[in-house]
Amino acid sequence: MATPYDGLYIDREYLSALALIPPRDYAFVSDESLAQIIRALQDMVDSMLFKRYAVPFVAPVPPTIKYNLSALVFDHLRGIGEIPSTTVDRIDKAANHAREYLRMAADSVTGLAELPLRQVEGGPGKSGISRGGLKAITHRTPWDYQRSRRRR
Repeated sequence: MATPYDGLYIDREYLSALALIPPRDYAFVSDESLAQIIRALQDMVDSMLFKRYAVPFVAPVPPTIKYNLSALVFDHLRGIGEIPSTTVDRIDKAANHAREYLRMAADSVTGLAELPLRQVEGGPGKSGISRGGLKAITHRTPWDYQRSRRRR
């Protein structure tokens, strides 16, 4: 039977086990809503790490990714519900650490040891970017542009 958490790195059970926020404090969030929040944040994490790492991660998902994703989920849940002030500092610290870790992983030159690196066609030294392309092209120079602006 399919669950809302299929294809996601974490689920309500993992969040409950981690317990940065006690489960009773986010019990009002339905499974479908929680799955949507996790999916959105998971997509953000994957897009940050796409250039260097093999995303989406397959089972077993690296524990650091699961922990950092859950810290971001808890930070999001903190904005939705009434969370006791005693846990807010822990959540802020964990979420800031998660953002810093993801930034460091995305900007890493050699990659982080525990994350599977992406295999780039053409071997080492080739660009890891395979998405996107030119949005527009022009043969005008900056001087042509400035001349046309002065004529107006």
